[in-house]
Amino acid sequence: MLFDHNDEPLIPVHTNKPCSQSREEACKRYGYYVSKAAHHGASTSNAQALRIPAKEIEQAVRAELAALLADPLALLERTKLNVPPGQYEALLARIDALHHEVLGGSKRLVRKLLGRVIVHPDQLKLVVDVEALAAKLEVLSEAEAPKSVTHHASIRLTRTGHTLKLIDVRGVAAPPRPDPTLTGLLAQAHRWWAELARGETDIAKLSRRENVSASWMTRVLRLAFLSPHITEAILDGRARADLERRALLATDAISPDWQEQGAVFLPG
Repeated sequence: MLFDHNDEPLIPVHTNKPCSQSREEACKRYGYYVSKAAHHGASTSNAQALRIPAKEIEQAVRAELAALLADPLALLERTKLNVPPGQYEALLARIDALHHEVLGGSKRLVRKLLGRVIVHPDQLKLVVDVEALAAKLEVLSEAEAPKSVTHHASIRLTRTGHTLKLIDVRGVAAPPRPDPTLTGLLAQAHRWWAELARGETDIAKLSRRENVSASWMTRVLRLAFLSPHITEAILDGRARADLERRALLATDAISPDWQEQGAVFLPG
């Protein structure tokens, strides 16, 4: 049900991370939605072709549909559903049940309620099937009721490497997702600093033991001095969505001033 802003369908594809012979758990499968033209080898420029991580777009769609169901009075006004007198309380309870079912990850319900999802460069459009919604709520739609209503979500696309990320108006990933590379670096920085702080070793000895260069260890160690607010934001997936390892480990990337750190690493 995913389409781009040119009304072309997005095709689900998968890629596999090569398995390590010694670590079976290293095998991973990644899902994406890609432009149909690019998937079939048609002449589509890299700038135009979409390649969106499946987990990100699916979670964003569920979150936005849940947000729509979380405001039942506005939803009923837009859909013009025929609610008999005295049935509002029961209807609101059914809408609340749908809301929690969507939040619980029900793909079947999402497919039932949504006619399509249109991915624009600066927003997502969720087209809700009014008849399907009425059937789930066990009510009738008025004769003048629209066949569908469109929910506009302020989520834009930004390119990171070869893929696209979904970013909300604050510049945070939508929905927030911790970056495993960044969280791994943070954990490593705090582990190394804890050892050095005991005074039983130094960077030269520790880097030899860890089989990394002393300069690399020094760059990683600086992450132990990020402000607690930024550290929590990275761990929770609330840092700037375009924040990458290279930016964190660059020379002079970590200012001793926590406010300056926030201006660089946190969304505006």
